[in-house]
Amino acid sequence: MGGAAVIFAAAESKKIKGVIAESVYPRFENHARIKISDKYLLPGTQEQKAYLADFKKKLNIDEDIAPINYVGKISPRPILIIHGDKDTDVPVEAADKLYEEAGFPKDIWTAKNGDHFSCYTVNPRLYNQRVLDFIRQYF
Repeated sequence: MGGAAVIFAAAESKKIKGVIAESVYPRFENHARIKISDKYLLPGTQEQKAYLADFKKKLNIDEDIAPINYVGKISPRPILIIHGDKDTDVPVEAADKLYEEAGFPKDIWTAKNGDHFSCYTVNPRLYNQRVLDFIRQYF
């Protein structure tokens, strides 16, 4: 949820000069629903809906946590979206959705063989190069 928190913070505070976010889901509720279905309950059942409602209540979430609704507010500050093509937690299409909603300037990098938050570990040299190139370009 760190990447989502960065997107929310940058959307609200102009003091943040740019964003680098990795493995971010577009909507928490959709992500939670998928994870709950994968591990515990069949999708769309009353039990799943009740479980998700209870989960949100425990976390004190009144509404859907949706970075996709905030990512466009970061512009005109730059954003780099990083996602692994082997992410088993958040589908790589999530990065594409965030990228589509982001304003300019924006960049996206899909790390080959990267899983959830492992884009750095599969290729640290390339990861560092992509991040440094982004920083050099905008700062």
